[in-house]
Amino acid sequence: MKNFLPWLLVFVITPWAAAKNSWTLTDATLRLENITQWRVDSRGIAFSHADAAAGLLPWDQFVSLHDAAPSLPTPTASTWRLFLRDGQRLAGLPAGLSGGETLRWNSPPLGVLAVPLSRVERIARVSTSLKASAPQASAEDVIMLANGDSLSGIVLALGDQQVQVQTSGATRDIPLDSVAAIYFAQAPAAAAPVSQPATAPSTAIFRLRLRDDGTLIISQPAGDETQLRFIWNSASCAISGDAIVSIEHLNGPIMRLSDMPPATQQERPFFGPPWPAQMNLAVTGEPILLAGQVQEHGIGVHAYSKLTWLLPPGYRSFRTRGALQTDSLYADVTVRLWLDGRLAYEQKHVRAAEVVQPPPLSLQNAVTITLEVDYGDNEDVADRFNWIDPLLLKN
Repeated sequence: MKNFLPWLLVFVITPWAAAKNSWTLTDATLRLENITQWRVDSRGIAFSHADAAAGLLPWDQFVSLHDAAPSLPTPTASTWRLFLRDGQRLAGLPAGLSGGETLRWNSPPLGVLAVPLSRVERIARVSTSLKASAPQASAEDVIMLANGDSLSGIVLALGDQQVQVQTSGATRDIPLDSVAAIYFAQAPAAAAPVSQPATAPSTAIFRLRLRDDGTLIISQPAGDETQLRFIWNSASCAISGDAIVSIEHLNGPIMRLSDMPPATQQERPFFGPPWPAQMNLAVTGEPILLAGQVQEHGIGVHAYSKLTWLLPPGYRSFRTRGALQTDSLYADVTVRLWLDGRLAYEQKHVRAAEVVQPPPLSLQNAVTITLEVDYGDNEDVADRFNWIDPLLLKN
């Protein structure tokens, strides 16, 4: 008994003994493994099972870690989201502007964060429709009001109660309760060249999904299922493990095109304004659906759409699926995949409830890959298409 007691004390105080959730670990072969405890450091992810069996998965073999049964909150009309231009988002409330260049954002699981205003696309209530309310890119800030009106100007101050705007030479204080969304001014983006291969980041980067629907791109994760420490926006952060839904390796053994900005992007509807492609959402801003099931990864587009990416080095093949996000009998599209401008796959007259499943494409020495959705019959009626889980694979 004297020899057993020290071991028992160590077992009780170690955080690995207090695991509450089960997690799903995915490796480079896309094999799923159920685990109960985990710890991450510079080597990779150490893990154990309910039967005490343990292992270590190095970062170059790690794809993702998901809470096996996440409980997600129900958004309310007062719930706000901060959307960054690179697709990251955070729930919370504005906590002020610093020097007109930095937005302070109060995130419940992370505290008050400083975000450069140049990176902020918008803040919006959860109930705000993306397509219905989004203005064209503007040199001024645009405030969309809950009653459907809007005004343009310069946001001078922003807190959890009101926004102060300079518009037409006057300063107005607007209660935040009467605001649906604020879109921040955006400088015109220069066209990206597509003649050179992409450069892979030298540091491992990860996407952290939070239980309040937040999504962050982080680096240098360390900790375990009780608390995770990491670098975000050049700052050190820490978060309770209870707030985490998943950790995904963005530049590991697989990469998803939905996590990479396209080098060139064309949207040309048959009628009306363009529908910008949405990453990991349908083009309407709703979840991507396939046979009624929500798909976490994908690209939502509307015909006509043509997206081209520079391929990072080291990835040998590409695979994806696709389907229309509609049950309309009038929807009809042609989908194509191109490598370096050469047609690699085409399927015409894709209709509702039909799943497109191209064969895996060998990338060989390709520099670019292009995903195209063209008009079929019936002009572009209901031609909302999703590229689902577009994967680059090293193995």
